[in-house]
Amino acid sequence: MKRVIFILFAVLFGETITAQNRFTIGDLTYEVLNGGNSVEVHDCDTSATSVDIPTTVTNNETTYSVTYIGDLAFSGCYSLTSVTIPNSVTYIGIWAFYGCSSLTSITIPKSVTYIGEMAFYGCSNLTSVSIPNSVTYIGEMVFYGCSNLTSVSIPNSVTYIGRDAFSDCSSLTEINVDSGNTHYSSIDGVLYNHAQDTLIQCPGAKSSVNIPNKVTTIGDGAFYHCSNLTAITISNKVTSIGVGAFWFCSSLTSVIIPNSVTYIGDLAFSGCSNLTSVSIPNSVTSIEIGAFSNCSNLTAINVDSGNTHYSSIDGILYNYAQDTLIQCPGAKSSVTIPNKVTTIEHEAFYGCSSLTSITIPNSVTYIGRDAFSDCSSLTSIISLAYTPPILDVKCFDGVNSDCSLIVPCKSMTVYKASDWNNWFNTDNITGSYYTEISATINEGETYTEYGFNENKTGTYTHTVENQGDCDSTIVLHLSVNASL
Repeated sequence: MKRVIFILFAVLFGETITAQNRFTIGDLTYEVLNGGNSVEVHDCDTSATSVDIPTTVTNNETTYSVTYIGDLAFSGCYSLTSVTIPNSVTYIGIWAFYGCSSLTSITIPKSVTYIGEMAFYGCSNLTSVSIPNSVTYIGEMVFYGCSNLTSVSIPNSVTYIGRDAFSDCSSLTEINVDSGNTHYSSIDGVLYNHAQDTLIQCPGAKSSVNIPNKVTTIGDGAFYHCSNLTAITISNKVTSIGVGAFWFCSSLTSVIIPNSVTYIGDLAFSGCSNLTSVSIPNSVTSIEIGAFSNCSNLTAINVDSGNTHYSSIDGILYNYAQDTLIQCPGAKSSVTIPNKVTTIEHEAFYGCSSLTSITIPNSVTYIGRDAFSDCSSLTSIISLAYTPPILDVKCFDGVNSDCSLIVPCKSMTVYKASDWNNWFNTDNITGSYYTEISATINEGETYTEYGFNENKTGTYTHTVENQGDCDSTIVLHLSVNASL
């Protein structure tokens, strides 16, 4: 399996796979690097429990210096508890110790300058790591998921730290940066850039953070999976909240977005399962896909009336023109979409696990990717559109196929012949008549309602149409002559 992963990686990243110049000594397989004077640790026996990497190795009477730990070298070595890395090693490759869940500690020698992406990803029992004052590059997600790691010190040599380098480290209390570092800094154990205007990474064990007034940007994934975070104070200097900035902050109950923020990134607050309400100030001009998706207790997303880019109706987020439904709060149980809406945005209802019924108006022509994914309680969908709306990929992923889909009688056949039939059992796609009332309230305005209330007053005329292929073959159109 490990080699299959390596081959996939090689194909994706354009690497040339070769078995030439490889040899095995003990638990380790080496590969001669270009130039012929040094080797990388290419592979390790997955049953190994303790490995002491030598400084040099000899094969066929040729002695080589061990300078690299190759990509995926120790991945899948789930029983490995300790590794000794020699001073000859300068490079730790991508996914080098990926998933070594029994590894408890590791000492990186002062010869190492580069730690590749996801090098220690998923080393869940790693409690301590020493990054020497030789490392310049720490790749993306290097220590991701190291749930027992408690503290990290960044030396002054480091010039690059990739996104999510310390994400999902639930026991991490502090990330401390050497005062001599000219690229990064730390305040109260939180990682910032050197200018301290960008918050890069909050340790996963933090329960509360006051963001300094100097900060203008909360970086991508800055609080990702900070599951202990219950409160956050965002200063009124912040203008940008990055992609996945508070993703899966499951203990966060409230957040105040100040009237300085203009940009809220993709999935910014997604998975904040205890967040109950959000207010969008008039300063916000851009809210990206799924910013508040999968927030199961969110009851309302309220937009300031002065905002000229977004609006809200009954706590649901729309664009300003209200022809695009952007995000439904996760705690909603029943929604009737206004007849003005033409587009249901990507992930608009994603993770709305309390949603049991939805009415889609005739005006909707397009439903975006993952729009209703993981709406696991959805039992009834009414689509009033005569022409089935175009479905993007995974629209109803996670919705029970036995969910009832009710459509206009005369459109039942076309729904069954469309992509909609891929998501719902044919027997559960049924046609029904419905009542459509249109009336002029004021000059130039038209009032339309589906599902007429017989208690309304007025003078009515009606016509009857044969719809063809439903048990209930009549659709009733009532024109209201009086004001409603």
